[in-house]
Amino acid sequence: MGLLLSVSCGWSHEGPRLQPSKMVRQTIEGKAPELALVDQAGRPLTLRDLRGKVVLLTFIYSSCSDVCPLITVAMVALQRRLVAAEREQVFFLSVTTEPEVDTPEVLQAYARHHGADLTSWAFLAGSLQAVQEVWRSFGLSVKRRAEGVVDHPGWTLLLDREGMVRYRYLGGLLEVERVLEDMHSLVGRQ
Repeated sequence: MGLLLSVSCGWSHEGPRLQPSKMVRQTIEGKAPELALVDQAGRPLTLRDLRGKVVLLTFIYSSCSDVCPLITVAMVALQRRLVAAEREQVFFLSVTTEPEVDTPEVLQAYARHHGADLTSWAFLAGSLQAVQEVWRSFGLSVKRRAEGVVDHPGWTLLLDREGMVRYRYLGGLLEVERVLEDMHSLVGRQ
């Protein structure tokens, strides 16, 4: 956990800018903290449940009009680029940064709206306390600025089959080809 906290805090999610920031890729080697939340169907899910799969984990909120939809669209593109055998080995996670609004039902609608395949993707919510615990354990700073405006870093993490964080992508634009290359390298590990 300390390793994730010791790396740079990333860039702010919200704020004035003309276009989303370019992706920066950081190599990280550290065990991902555990999380225990509920998915868009209200079912409990932990990272431990996903051992044996490569996991792409990000933090979003459904009413965001800035980078969250861009990250989600890039993740949908990544999911669609995986061949069937790879889809069985990769799982996508999106953790809310606005649990007061993002109920499982709201996240279900958000997933449908963006075309996420929920057979290998979960949108996670929970109580404010449970979600705050996840943010803290990953070193994520989240601040509610106003109704429908949440400030948080645009982070996406790639975890290997053993639950180790291998890469952190910073910025509002995920470079699909680069992330796909990293996913392929981890899926190939047995």
